[in-house]
Amino acid sequence: MKLIKIVAVAGILLGSMSSYAAVTVKLHQDLEPMIINGEELGFTLGKRSEIDLENGTNQIVVRVSKLVQRQAEFDKFRSYPVVLTFDAKNQNLVVKPSQIITRQDQAKAFELNPEVVVEDIAGNKFSVHQGVLMPGKGITRNYEKELDAYNQAHNYNFNTEAEALAVNKPAENKKSVVSASAANGTPVVKTSTEIKTDGSFETQLLKKAFLDLPVEDKKAFMLWAMDNING
Repeated sequence: MKLIKIVAVAGILLGSMSSYAAVTVKLHQDLEPMIINGEELGFTLGKRSEIDLENGTNQIVVRVSKLVQRQAEFDKFRSYPVVLTFDAKNQNLVVKPSQIITRQDQAKAFELNPEVVVEDIAGNKFSVHQGVLMPGKGITRNYEKELDAYNQAHNYNFNTEAEALAVNKPAENKKSVVSASAANGTPVVKTSTEIKTDGSFETQLLKKAFLDLPVEDKKAFMLWAMDNING
């Protein structure tokens, strides 16, 4: 019971310590998010204009979705999905279409080169890897499968934390993520610190959260833990 109590309190502490250590992505009103880190978003009544992400490598898929003028009428325009893969830490980012789209001719021009602009809050361009999910020969589209094929082609591998910890046998498990090489922007696969899957599930979660903390936060947590180990 003491371990569960410590883990619960530690979870609250870690949450408060990492609350500022996050990435916020604000989308232009013409953009619609489709997939966030491999999870396809369902139907919603309104557009989601802000996305909160953890520090590190993230991937979002967006598209332009709006009414455009065609002579005296308006048609619904949905662009090809644009895939954004990027590394960020403690950043507020803004994503917007690369051009203004209000008319049908502008929509057609954008469809020839679907691209978005990513900036920080100061208006400086933020480096991301962009790609487009083009339609295949089928009538309907499966965006998750298309994104899986895209990620395989670019050596991107996004595993959720739950998948990384959902191991029933006592073996070491690795979680692979993708980051961009500082030298040339080439995507490379890096393997995070190995975590043995012994102990309770709560212990594994606590270990993983601790290993992901910056050094200063690790020190602060260790001091707190030593003061409360017998509490």
